[in-house]
Amino acid sequence: MKLTNYFITMSFISITLLSGSSIEYSTPKETTLWLQKARFGLIFDWSARVNFETDILDSYDGLKAKGLQKGSLYGSVEDENGNPTGLKKWEIWNPTKFSPKKWMDMVELSGANYFIYTINDRYGFLNLDSPATTIDSAATKLGVDVASALAQEATRRDIPYLWHFQQYAGIDFILGSWIYFKSRWTEGINTYAQYRKSTLFHLIKNKDIYGKCMGIYFSGNAGGIVPSEHPAREGEDPEYSDQTHSTYLKELLDAQPWMAISSEFYLKKDPLYNPMINLDRFKFRNYNTKPNKFDGSHSVIFSLESDLDGWAGVSKEDTRTSQEAIYLIVQAAGHNENLLLRVTPDNKGNIPLRQQDVLTNVGEWMQKYSKSIKNTYNGPYLPGAWGVSTRHANTIYIHILQHSKDGVYTLEALPQGIKSVKLLNTNEDIAYSNTNGKLTLHIPKNISSNRNIVDAIVQIQYQDNIDTTKFSSLSKNRWKEPISTDADIEVSQTSKLRNRDSNPTVLLSKLIDSKGKSSKNFYPRTYWSAPEPGETPAIRYPVTVQINLNGTEKIGAISILEKNSRIKTWHIDYQDTNGDWKTIYKGENEHLAFFDWKLQTPIETSSVRLVIEESFSKAPQLRFFRLFKAN
Repeated sequence: MKLTNYFITMSFISITLLSGSSIEYSTPKETTLWLQKARFGLIFDWSARVNFETDILDSYDGLKAKGLQKGSLYGSVEDENGNPTGLKKWEIWNPTKFSPKKWMDMVELSGANYFIYTINDRYGFLNLDSPATTIDSAATKLGVDVASALAQEATRRDIPYLWHFQQYAGIDFILGSWIYFKSRWTEGINTYAQYRKSTLFHLIKNKDIYGKCMGIYFSGNAGGIVPSEHPAREGEDPEYSDQTHSTYLKELLDAQPWMAISSEFYLKKDPLYNPMINLDRFKFRNYNTKPNKFDGSHSVIFSLESDLDGWAGVSKEDTRTSQEAIYLIVQAAGHNENLLLRVTPDNKGNIPLRQQDVLTNVGEWMQKYSKSIKNTYNGPYLPGAWGVSTRHANTIYIHILQHSKDGVYTLEALPQGIKSVKLLNTNEDIAYSNTNGKLTLHIPKNISSNRNIVDAIVQIQYQDNIDTTKFSSLSKNRWKEPISTDADIEVSQTSKLRNRDSNPTVLLSKLIDSKGKSSKNFYPRTYWSAPEPGETPAIRYPVTVQINLNGTEKIGAISILEKNSRIKTWHIDYQDTNGDWKTIYKGENEHLAFFDWKLQTPIETSSVRLVIEESFSKAPQLRFFRLFKAN
């Protein structure tokens, strides 16, 4: 051990769960069930690698990230004359504004039920005082065991938490970096497997320092570029894929027998083995493969910054809006998932103001509507273009995410015996009918057409002795495939920049193609972009994205997803049967963000276009542009 952190070690108490009472969860199954019902958490992604930001005052927080080149974490520090000081860059990390109290404030203010902290980054730096290495937060200028500091503050407030351990990929340890990484292991640590085991056992067995965690999520399954460094070749249960028979994990579970542990620990996988916890990015995939039951324990990660760019030139426009974050929470609950919003504190240890604003607004929304999210099961309706459904006991919640001028929404009929139908946004009863095989809801127009209201929430209650989780799931109104899938698309300008795809033809195809959407393409990572500032040729406004259908179709809904929040002034037009362009919606000084619009009257058209007249400094970008047939 190197330095003792300045936080007082305390006795750890049991964690307050969703019900508000302090109870003990004694098995991984109980912990997993709790996590499945939690629905919303934060994941803090932070370590010494953010030390490479600059103090350029041209962003929302007065800081602009310049990014991090691979290997620079272990680069040498030079004095003003260019002479080596003998220090490495990670050693001078000193985030003087780091405050566990402020971080936990944001967990509580956001309405999140728990948080996950990444205890190591892919460069090998550890955010705890590990006995296995001298490359950790306690050996920096800051001199603090960050994991312990967060654990103690979280336990004081009864906030549940998990640890995320990244198993390193070989690409990050080429030559010098890998050699230096190994050179800082302490005496008796000779392999990566020993390094990992020593660190994890220290973290889990010392509950007086690191508290009672809910579980460990292992990500990745490689141990460096040297084949012998792989954990499965170091005697760590190489033949087991069932964690209940693992001697390695048994020792961890003996220390904290309630922990949920992911399956990513293993090289070999049994096809019948189901992980207790898993984390995905950009996928909603677990809805209703087992009717009326939780069918998975996945969490879906969405960064508060655009994609996972984190520290690269971030501005307020590159940060998700509060409405987008709420939309994602609702979608996750409707797909039977948890949402984890990825928070990226800066090099001083502060959570950026742009992220604080979003989390605070989300928390205000959760204060009003959390009963429709937390402790819920998947609802009777499959997620669709219109929205999602959730349920708890004798109550069903219909989350309508698609705006419209008339406010009339029709779904399949529910079982008879409805006691009341209320709109939670106004806390007033609304008109409805549940006859002739149809449930029709009448949402006040001032709510349904207001794009500042991301979610119109309808609460449907039955008599107290009915458990709505026994209702058969309804599938007719699943998310229908868009008719734009096989259409042609015209774009007036396209950037040279690409995201994981250098072929503009393929890129534009993905922009409108929604096949398999509910699992893979709900939130595609591929996107279209107009030219960025400084690119050649330079961007010229207006920018037009136009879908040309193969013949005339009757359209009932339009769905557009923007990447970032850059589009400022825009309008959506369709070409009528006379060839004239008519405007469906016009946004003036209004973010596009999510645009899901149910048309009051279906339109007959062969072409629909988005015309972007102005953006907030950077280039407009889209993830998808979809047209849906009228029912």
